Amino acid sequence: MRCKMKKMPKSFEKKLRKYNELNNKSAELHDEISNHLDDVGVPYDNLVATTDPWSKEPRTESLAYINNCECKTEESLNEEIESIRKVYEYFVNK
Repeated sequence: MRCKMKKMPKSFEKKLRKYNELNNKSAELHDEISNHLDDVGVPYDNLVATTDPWSKEPRTESLAYINNCECKTEESLNEEIESIRKVYEYFVNK
């Protein structure tokens, strides 16, 4: 049920500010991850499965899952990190 109010609640404004702050931090971390992958020669596309499906090189969607907040448990996060590790190590040792 909707309620009438003259002004947006301060508590809601506070949540918007916090959301913006966390999104900015997330974007910074994403840039750091992207830059690191570039530095060590791991193609970003191979970690978000946007590469040629016929390629013989390993790929995973795991970074996309992490980026989309799909890892709700430590176990699922560990599985995705392990999948990333395999692709990462393939390219850095190529």
